Amino acid sequence: MSQPTFPYGEDVAIARREVVGVDQYGNDVRELVTTTIPGAVVWPRTSVEYTDARDTVITGMTLLLPPGVTVEPTDRIIVRDELYEVTAMPFNWAQNPWTNSRAGVQVELQRVTG
Repeated sequence: MSQPTFPYGEDVAIARREVVGVDQYGNDVRELVTTTIPGAVVWPRTSVEYTDARDTVITGMTLLLPPGVTVEPTDRIIVRDELYEVTAMPFNWAQNPWTNSRAGVQVELQRVTG
């Protein structure tokens, strides 16, 4: 099966809280672990609003990761040094019946503020 390559894609990072041990009381100790993913494609997600003479408002980002990358709904994604939350279940594009390729994993993001 062929997989697309994005020669002008960019590096993003997945930040995930992972169990790295246990404390003296037997509770899990979690630490933020960051994994860099090369070749991602990022584009703005917009909505149309007809107030104050503004037509388009950027409401977040859509991220396309290479096939096989696992993203959890609780992960944070770092794009261009900005932190984003995953706002929907990641969608793994299945095999294309016409080209026998897979587009990758689509993730909807919202910028973390505050």
